[in-house]
Parts: sequence; structure tokens; C-alpha cells
Amino acid sequence: MIHEPDDLRKRTLEPDEGGGGSGTRPGLVTVHLGYRRTIQAKGSLMSRLFGALALSGVTLAALAVAPSASAQDDSQTRRSAATCYAKSCQGQDPQTTGCAADAFSPDTKYIDGRKLELRYSPTCRAAWGRISGGGQDYVSIHSSSGAEYWNSPVYHSYTAMVNDAGLIAWACTTVGADTCTHVY
Repeated sequence: MIHEPDDLRKRTLEPDEGGGGSGTRPGLVTVHLGYRRTIQAKGSLMSRLFGALALSGVTLAALAVAPSASAQDDSQTRRSAATCYAKSCQGQDPQTTGCAADAFSPDTKYIDGRKLELRYSPTCRAAWGRISGGGQDYVSIHSSSGAEYWNSPVYHSYTAMVNDAGLIAWACTTVGADTCTHVY
């Protein structure tokens, strides 16, 4: 293994002035790559080469930092998939309107082996009640606007939606001692 002095291992870029007698031609750029290795090329060619390398590095860095188009599209798809918003969701089915796609349960109660949930869709700004784990149980959704919906336990384990934009909602069931979720 050849050990090169530190000053020879440094890579430098020097324009040749043309009068140096070092065997280089005028108008060329000399790139010192290390011990006894140099490259000579026209200045404009070298400028383009280093410019292209710098541009590709910036492009790769931008791609690594930018959120993927699919992540942005997914959020937009959820919004456009819902067919109602706030007041227009009142009395609608959360499944058929697409509001159930991004729903979460801000409150859940467990009663006699059943799970009572207050469901909320931020995309639709609407809430509904859902019950599971039992037979044909009743669940209701209530809004501070006075709206109230009950499920048909034979067909659904969830209620229609109430507008929740600027309002509060809570879900209740007849299981146990008429238990309700906290308001949201």
C-alpha cells in the first residue's frame, strides 16, 4: 500500500493560465485527483459537469424531503369520496356517504359485554353511534342542536349521522341502565 502525503491526496481544481510549462495547454482546467493523477478538460466542459452534479444532488435532496404524491392524493381522495359535509350529513348513513372511511371513536363505553362508541368523521364533520358485541341492541345519537336518531337493530348496529360542526354529540344505548358516552 502506498501512503500519500496529505497535501497530495487533496483534490483541487485549478485553471491553467497557459504559461506554466507543466505540460498543460491553455484554456484547460486541471483537476488533481491525488498522487500523480490529474485530468485536464476544457473549462466550460468541467463547469457543466460540476453544475450537473450539483443540480442532481439538489434534486435528490428535494425528492427525499418532499411528501409523496400518493400521501397527498390519499387525503384528497378521502375528502372527495365523502358525499356530504356537516349539516348535509344530518340523517345520512355514514357508510354510504363515505364518512366512515376516516372515522374514529372519541369515546367508548363497555356495558354487559357490549361496546358502545361515539363515532366521528373529521372530513364530514358528523357523528353517529355504534354498538357491537351483543344481539339486536338499540343505540342512539344525540346532538346539542336537538337532533336525535336511533338505529334499527335488525339491520344496523349504528345510527344515522348528526351534524357536529360547532356542536356536541353523544351516543346512548338502552343496554344496562341507559348508558351514554361522553360528549364530543
